[in-house]
Amino acid sequence: MLNYLSTELHKRIFYNVFNPTAAEPTKAAARALFEPTFDHLSNRLGGSDYLVGNSFTVADAYLVTMLNWAVFLKVDLAKWPTLAAYHQKHLKRPSVVQAMGVEMAERQRRAA
Repeated sequence: MLNYLSTELHKRIFYNVFNPTAAEPTKAAARALFEPTFDHLSNRLGGSDYLVGNSFTVADAYLVTMLNWAVFLKVDLAKWPTLAAYHQKHLKRPSVVQAMGVEMAERQRRAA
């Protein structure tokens, strides 16, 4: 699952969308990959709260991070109710709340 997330989602999509030197057609092609990739992830999750097994793993943390990026890019997760519910559920996890708080504090520190 980590390999899938790192290659299919992070590298094929987010790397190209966020890359300031990528041409607009490259960014558009990467954005077009959201739908089939999120379709696959939604099907993979099915009714489960976790990508692998019965507990929160590093794969879940990685996907939650990238779903945050998708929201930042204005990708409408409502098209994938399973992913949207998964994302909202894990955003409430104490460890995720803490990690996001640390990240935001660091961003504010760097901006000051």
